[in-house]
Amino acid sequence: MGKPYDHNYFFAGDMSSKGSMLCCHCNQPIFNHSQDWMSYKKSKSGDWAFYCFHRKCTRDQSGWEKIEKDCLKKEEQLRVAKEKFKGLAKDLGLMFDIELVEAAADAVGVDLADFY
Repeated sequence: MGKPYDHNYFFAGDMSSKGSMLCCHCNQPIFNHSQDWMSYKKSKSGDWAFYCFHRKCTRDQSGWEKIEKDCLKKEEQLRVAKEKFKGLAKDLGLMFDIELVEAAADAVGVDLADFY
C-alpha cells in the first residue's frame, strides 16, 4: 500500500467508525464511545483501506496536540466574545434573556424562527 493520507482524529464519545475498528498496532478493538482513536487511508492501484489506531498506540501525537490547541484557542475566543457581548448588552440596556438571545442571533445572522 502507498503512503498514509486523509488522517482523521476522534475523541472518546464520537460514535464515528472506520473499517474494522481494530488497532493496527496492538490488534485490540477500538471502543469509540470510551477511547480516543485515529484513522488514515492507504491506497494502491485504485484500492484503499482504513487503518485505525488507539491514541495511546500512536507515536506521533502532533495531530492530537494541534486539535487540542485549536480547541483551547476557540474556547478562549468564545469566552472573550461572551464577555464583550455581556458588556454591550448592559450598555444597551438589554436585560431580558430573550432580548439577549435575539441580539446575539442577529449579530451572527441566525434566524431564531428556524429553532421554534
